[in-house]
Amino acid sequence: MQSQYQNASSPPAPWGYWTTLGWALLAFAISLVVTALFLSWLNLNPVSLPTRANYDGTTIAITIFVSTPVQIAILVLAAQIRRWPATDYLGLVWPGRREVYVGLAGVVVLIVAFDGMFLLFGEEIVSEFQIGIYRDADAGGWLLWLLIAAAVVAPIGEEIMFRGFLFRGWARTRTDAPYAIAVIALAWSVLHIQYNWLGILQVFTAGLLLGWMRWLTGSTLLTIMMHSAINVVAMAETAVRFEWTRG
Repeated sequence: MQSQYQNASSPPAPWGYWTTLGWALLAFAISLVVTALFLSWLNLNPVSLPTRANYDGTTIAITIFVSTPVQIAILVLAAQIRRWPATDYLGLVWPGRREVYVGLAGVVVLIVAFDGMFLLFGEEIVSEFQIGIYRDADAGGWLLWLLIAAAVVAPIGEEIMFRGFLFRGWARTRTDAPYAIAVIALAWSVLHIQYNWLGILQVFTAGLLLGWMRWLTGSTLLTIMMHSAINVVAMAETAVRFEWTRG
């Protein structure tokens, strides 16, 4: 996909640091309100953030399906107000084939390394949270939708927010980029409080990898693919452990 600004002398400046944060928080807040209203209409309890004690896989799946398009719509609006095509602003451009291979190879290394660390520290590779939401969704007939939410919808929404919108506003120069990658990875990992310290470290490291690939290739579509691959493996490991313990 060719950027509209590829041959332009100077595209409009992206939103500033604080305005970028403001738009992101606004998108997050509005999506939570819309989701809470929708869940209330369904007579379900709203879920703002997953926690270790919350194993309601059905509600979490619905939350992802409802909140994600709301967030994306607001971020697209923010890009358009800044007079950018949303695809360019959010980095929704196709990566090269070699870049895809490199990105997926990085995912394999990340997963193997951290699975080894979990075993080394005597921790379960699959957390109780993962098992809990899998069991709940399976019992409620929502397992397929939970898998789609985790493997497809959540990676799209999170990458557009973090490696798309926030990255565009914060990685404004080559000097800014390393700091932006680290701060965005930290913010992303804080949202994953349902995991223990090693799980959060894995999320942070994954965020660094995703941010670096975003910087290297300019493609958020690539980081969506990588994020999706990570989640697919996590859900596959969860399914194996669930079936093993149930049998």
